[in-house]
Amino acid sequence: MDPICRIKLLGGLQVWCRGEPVTRFRSRRTVELLAYLACHLRREHPREVLIELFWPDCDLDAGRHSLNVALSSLRKELEPAGVPAGSVLRTDRFGVRLVSEAVSTDVGAFEAAVRAAAEAPPHGDQRASRLSEALALYDGELLPGHYDDWVVPEQQRLDELHFQALRALMGQLRGQGDFEGALRLALQGARANGLREELHREIIRIYLDAGRVDEAVRHYRELVRRLAQELDLLPSAETRSLIDVLQSENRPDPRPEPPTHPHRAIAVEAALPERGELEPLGGAMPLGSRFYVVRQADVEFDQAAGRRDSIILLRGARQVGKTSLLARGLQRAREAGFRVAVSHFQGFNAGHLESAEAFLLALAEDLVEQLDLDISPSAEWNRTRGPNPNFRRFLRRDVLERLDRPLLWGMDGVDRLFDAPFATDVFGLFRSWHEERALEPGGPWAALTLTLVYSTEAHLLISDLNQSPFNVGTRVEMYDFTREQLADLNRRYGNPLRSEEDLNRFHGLLNGHPFLVRQGLHALTSRPANLAALEAGIGAGDVFGPHLRRLLMLVEREPPVRAAVLSVLAGGPCPSTDLFYRLRSAGILSGDGPRSARLRCSLYELFLRENLQ
Repeated sequence: MDPICRIKLLGGLQVWCRGEPVTRFRSRRTVELLAYLACHLRREHPREVLIELFWPDCDLDAGRHSLNVALSSLRKELEPAGVPAGSVLRTDRFGVRLVSEAVSTDVGAFEAAVRAAAEAPPHGDQRASRLSEALALYDGELLPGHYDDWVVPEQQRLDELHFQALRALMGQLRGQGDFEGALRLALQGARANGLREELHREIIRIYLDAGRVDEAVRHYRELVRRLAQELDLLPSAETRSLIDVLQSENRPDPRPEPPTHPHRAIAVEAALPERGELEPLGGAMPLGSRFYVVRQADVEFDQAAGRRDSIILLRGARQVGKTSLLARGLQRAREAGFRVAVSHFQGFNAGHLESAEAFLLALAEDLVEQLDLDISPSAEWNRTRGPNPNFRRFLRRDVLERLDRPLLWGMDGVDRLFDAPFATDVFGLFRSWHEERALEPGGPWAALTLTLVYSTEAHLLISDLNQSPFNVGTRVEMYDFTREQLADLNRRYGNPLRSEEDLNRFHGLLNGHPFLVRQGLHALTSRPANLAALEAGIGAGDVFGPHLRRLLMLVEREPPVRAAVLSVLAGGPCPSTDLFYRLRSAGILSGDGPRSARLRCSLYELFLRENLQ
């Protein structure tokens, strides 16, 4: 059937329903919610995930209300009179999605054209046609002017798809001898991707292939000038080698003398990583990432897993890299012969958190699916037995006694359980497995290693420490990057920080905050910016803008939090122990206690001093 709604996301959001434009939405947050659902069209989104993403500062009840209001408003716009309810926007008590058969998006069409080009014969007209179609669909950056945490990685991903499609079509035209067509595309791409050096290399190659040597030299000289002026860099060795072709013809070397740079402690000649080699930011890092920094916590985790400790407690502030470390630790355990599972509590629906029964049954189903066991936990569940005995029996008889290898089970996002009404019972269950293992060393519990990943100070939220797994496990603490780790990561990015002075300034600004360090190095590598420009944009929130705006909202939302941060900014202590630990877990403060509290990094301090009124 023809789609009821058409949504344009590239170059700016536009929506049509049955051919009529939708021009008014209730709020900017409603627009962003629609854009998110449209960008991830074929996925159902748990309500709790949407609340955390779009109303992170609200408690759960207020967040549910805000989401319901936004969905009601969207339904009125997307399903006007004559459109059956639920035909465009499908909701239930657990999840939300747009009906993919009723909605078309330019992002979906663009990605489909790119996929079709990749599947077409490599040098035929069909591939060129699909590439041209993809380029025509790309009408600009995804959602310009929107910089939420989820938007920026999507902007980068789609921009990279567009760039690779552009390069592929240029290469095909060049291979066919259509130098004018290839050059037209290349110059068009250069206008949109100013200092992507690999694109300028293509332009120089096309000029040389077409015999237009003087224009190749002029373009190279202009590139040298712009790189020196805007990035304080020289062209890479690969780009310079193109001009060496001219020397073989006994022509004068057209390369100008390298510009004088104030800092040479780290050679600027090292080639930057191509933008295609950079990784999208946000979320866990890919297992094979060359940008992953091994820290002491990695070593301690591997040692605890190798000893098959009963409980591993992996704790660190928000955005310190816990999920990425867990993924690598589990992979190494898998390679060492463990059976491995990981349960992400953030993905559980509200219904799963209504009771211990619902939660433990969902946890059992999740574990069975990951281990590919031919078991139906719900069929074996005896409602008269109680949730904890049911789960204990399931785990012992149906999982541990069936496995021929030890099981390493990661539980990520455990913080989500702390506010659940059944938290004490469930954490007591986890603790009991540790104690049963001690009482029965050769029993099935010896085959289980449980990893709990969390940010919150557990001792503040669990009143009965005898029911807590958080005071019996092996503790693995994650900390921000050291200066040496920053220097190592800088080298992997191609040394965008070109001197010891730059490294010290950058480390002083971010204090090793892992997410911000990667975000900053990514920006310095992939866009026309240097460290001074990065620092100058702090007030405007350029590179770090979405992150800093979210920080400001978190601080301003609650008067006690705001007062605590203002006290620390003024050089005083954090007013209470509970607030200190809460803000340290959130990654806003650092220190050993309320009296030594300080902002996590200078960037936070500079931004909050200027913006916290």
